[in-house]
Amino acid sequence: MIVHLRIRDLIVVKEASLELASGLNVLTGSTGSGKSVLLAALSLLAGERARADWIRSGAERASVEALLEFDESRSIALSEEGFQLEDDQLSLRREIRQDGKGRAFIDGAPASVAEMRRLGALLFERQDQHEQIRLLDPSYQLNLLDTFGGLETLRADYQLKLEEHRQIRKAHADKAKRLARLEQEEEYLRFQLEEIEGIAPQPGEIEELTDRERRLRNASKIVQQTEKALELVDDSPEAIRSQLIKLDKTLEKLKSLGVELEDAGLDTTLLNLEELAESLRVRNQDLSSEALQGENISERLNRLHTLERKHNRKLDELLLWIEEIRKDLDEMEILRSELLILAKEEKASALELGKHAKTLSDARQGSGKKLGPAWQDRLVSLGLNATTLRIEVTPREDEEGWIQIEDRNYAAGSQGMDAVRVIVRTNPDSREGTLREIPSGGELSRIALACRLLPGSQEGPPVLVLDEVDAGLGADIAPVLATQLLKLSESKQLLLVTHQPVLAAAAGRQFNVDKRICAGETQVEVQRLEAGERLAEIIRMLGGESEDRQVREHAEFLLARAGSSS
Repeated sequence: MIVHLRIRDLIVVKEASLELASGLNVLTGSTGSGKSVLLAALSLLAGERARADWIRSGAERASVEALLEFDESRSIALSEEGFQLEDDQLSLRREIRQDGKGRAFIDGAPASVAEMRRLGALLFERQDQHEQIRLLDPSYQLNLLDTFGGLETLRADYQLKLEEHRQIRKAHADKAKRLARLEQEEEYLRFQLEEIEGIAPQPGEIEELTDRERRLRNASKIVQQTEKALELVDDSPEAIRSQLIKLDKTLEKLKSLGVELEDAGLDTTLLNLEELAESLRVRNQDLSSEALQGENISERLNRLHTLERKHNRKLDELLLWIEEIRKDLDEMEILRSELLILAKEEKASALELGKHAKTLSDARQGSGKKLGPAWQDRLVSLGLNATTLRIEVTPREDEEGWIQIEDRNYAAGSQGMDAVRVIVRTNPDSREGTLREIPSGGELSRIALACRLLPGSQEGPPVLVLDEVDAGLGADIAPVLATQLLKLSESKQLLLVTHQPVLAAAAGRQFNVDKRICAGETQVEVQRLEAGERLAEIIRMLGGESEDRQVREHAEFLLARAGSSS
């Protein structure tokens, strides 16, 4: 609950401090007195958008701060959401500056507006004309039905199955699209692969063949030179090797005659010459053999170059391309197998989705049968005796829907397959229709208020702000509403802006908002009313004067009935 609320330089409020109580707190005052400023202050603490023109004229900045206290269970719930409390208390502060760069603080630490908004959603809830508009939204009505029936778990289970089914369908669609594209190219790919594999090019083959062809063009000259080299080395009487053999024999004779000579290394030289001769003979034979292959090499090079020109790719690029073709063709077979598996998974997933959708829909039917009468009972208590209200839950058929039940297809919406409508009839002799069609503004206000008073309203944020929800409510109905608000205030703190004296008298604490013009400046003061001050305000709200004994007695009666001090 909010223990203390302080406002500075916000709109027309220079400074105001409110010590709020648990239970029901009311704000009263004349129309246009500035009660909306307090609502604006709470909206800032809830993380809503700040406006620079909310800064009071002449001030540099506006600020709102509040101290809140919680019971142990609420403190634990907030800590689970990432907000740690000290001594079960929490302070909030929000500033607006002229340059538009406002600041926010949670327990004195700087915080983003997004953080404050997330915290505000856990702390504050507001019922006003905007909620009446929200009540017309079918998705809001659907959430209301699920919350009333406690169907959040069933809906979460359905949403989990829906997401699983969506992922399977997406995988199926993506793979089918990929396969369709490959199948369009399959004939072309197989033709290209067959043609290239028929030629069977090898990496670096063109460079190797080109080098061999170049050698073949010089083959005759090379053969002549190798033959000449052989003659000089070993193949003629005057060859180097023959001369060295003669020299070796001569040296041997000199040795035998006793002439001592140094070793000339002729043995090594002769061995090297023999190896050189052998190398020249082999090279000569190879060249002769290659010369016979010349025509084949030229033909092969021509085919390879033709292949390169046709595909506008170098040979190495062609080899990479055919690997990609092989992968694509292999992928097609894999995709066909995977699609068969996915088709089975999709069918099974659709069945599971349908089961969960049907379970949720059936539960909503049951919840609707309870919500309608409960809501109508609250309408009767608010004076709409002739109004009837029922909840209509209709599964939405869709020929392309993912959910199939008994040979019918239904739309798989994010919240289920159902469309929910609140159907009302405000008079016995008038037609029934939706909330958007039938009720007047006053009737819709009471319908929204009755919704707020349904069982389970104690759930949700601990602070509930009610902005003139009693608008258009007769004095005969006000006591009933007061009783129900007091019951609701047992589980949460209520801040009620009201013009109804019965509701004001029922509150545990009452504040008066008064607007004055001082020296041409508009000022709004907020004052907690005690004893006689409160009595005087109730008399004013009853439309009387303090001297009017009958009105005074009525005001005293209202306060006494509510258990307030006079």
